[in-house]
Amino acid sequence: MIDTARALSEQHSGAVIHFMDASGPDGVKPFQPHLSHGDGRQLDIALFFETLEGEQLVTPPDTSGYGGWWPSEPPRPGERLACPHGRSGPADKPDPPVDRDWRLDEVRTRDLIQLLVDDPRVRRILIEPHLEERLGFWGHPKMRFAGCQAARHDDHLHIDFYE
Repeated sequence: MIDTARALSEQHSGAVIHFMDASGPDGVKPFQPHLSHGDGRQLDIALFFETLEGEQLVTPPDTSGYGGWWPSEPPRPGERLACPHGRSGPADKPDPPVDRDWRLDEVRTRDLIQLLVDDPRVRRILIEPHLEERLGFWGHPKMRFAGCQAARHDDHLHIDFYE
């Protein structure tokens, strides 16, 4: 991740990758509230966002973490609905407010994902299908959908590393 952060900062002056969660020190898997994260090889990082005018946001627009609504990028009309019947329990969370004053920064997010898929140390990246397709990674062997039982991955990337 340090190599990725350095490369991204070179591409986008001063870009900072925001770490969200990894795993606990005891090695227990799953590391609640996650379905994995217990072996030290998984890491969640925030997506990049910008204002509606295209000004890059230095940090995600809301820092409440996984609870409530974390800034996410739901499907646009006509895009793939990964879970048309919804999700259950803690995996079900609301979309961000319709009148929000921010949106996904597709350029920085795409460049971040490209760096990760090009890195042979990265095993897989969990992302929602509508973003995988929108950002141009549809069908890439490292890109995966976590499933309808898991948390949405339209607000962050889950990265699995090889040992």
